Amino acid sequence: MKSLFARKIFWILFVIPNALSVLYFGIIASPQYISESRFVVAQADDRSAGALAALMGSGSYSLGGAYIIHDYLESWEGMLAAARQFPLRQAYGSNAIDPIGRLGGLWYYETSEVSLWNYFRSKVVDGVDDRDNVSTLQVYAYDAASAKALNTLLLAQSQDLLNRLNQEKAAEATQVAAANVKTVRARLQADGARLADFRDQHLLFDPSQQATIQMDMVSRLKEAVLRKQSELSTLEAATPNNPGIPNLRNQIAAMQSQIQSQGTVVSGSENSFSSHGVEYDGLVAEQANDRQLLLSAEQGLQTAQLNAQHGQYYLEILSPPNQPPEPQYPRRLESMLIVFAVTLVLWSILR
Repeated sequence: MKSLFARKIFWILFVIPNALSVLYFGIIASPQYISESRFVVAQADDRSAGALAALMGSGSYSLGGAYIIHDYLESWEGMLAAARQFPLRQAYGSNAIDPIGRLGGLWYYETSEVSLWNYFRSKVVDGVDDRDNVSTLQVYAYDAASAKALNTLLLAQSQDLLNRLNQEKAAEATQVAAANVKTVRARLQADGARLADFRDQHLLFDPSQQATIQMDMVSRLKEAVLRKQSELSTLEAATPNNPGIPNLRNQIAAMQSQIQSQGTVVSGSENSFSSHGVEYDGLVAEQANDRQLLLSAEQGLQTAQLNAQHGQYYLEILSPPNQPPEPQYPRRLESMLIVFAVTLVLWSILR
């Protein structure tokens, strides 16, 4: 009875597992190729260091950026993005692949999106070295060209992800400054509209300038009146009955009336230059102030844009994806020897 039990244990724990191991690893298992690439995630202030710094273990590269890529490659969104541009189901679910290793086979028997995601994560491995911040991306596939193509695609999508993050960060950093520029520009346009309305309403372009012109005219008229009065006095003293005296008096009276009229235009009435000058000067001062504010706001926007570029992420490839010349898996002899050793130990313990 004991001998029969021992024989059953021998067959169950040793013979059958080793026979299946030889059958699968020796004959059935499909060869797998590994395409490998290495990269670092640099930040804007550190790009000048170059890839050599990473190879020498420089600490100028972003570990946080490396883990952003790591998390993305393992994420649902990362899988869906890859599936949109690469035939994952055809590459991993083909009937040419062994029934245990393929998608929809004995191990990954479901073919849902979630199963595809889990399968994808088993075939895409991104390892991050915390010492030098170098990431190693390995893609497992059942032909060399597919492994390289998927690795290349994942690197490109990782760079796209960093670009989107950089754009979002820049937009967030400059949003307030851009809104301030927009507000001040609107105010400046309103200032111009108010000045145009003022000039159309009062038929004045610049009250102060026009008042100066009018005052110059009044001054010249006053000088002319003085000359005429001096001439009149001379004529009256020399020839009181001179027939030109009345005409000269009329000229003086006309000029004095004109002086009074021009003085009223400059000041002394509701429509005078002086009464509109205060309003006009206020509009001009407000426009000048808003121009200065716009200049400051535009400088603030430029500063925000420059600041937003600091700390942005960039993908630097240290070694591009390779196309493996031969399969790395399965390790047939090694796998069969491991099964043999494990089953031998179990049988030795339980016999």
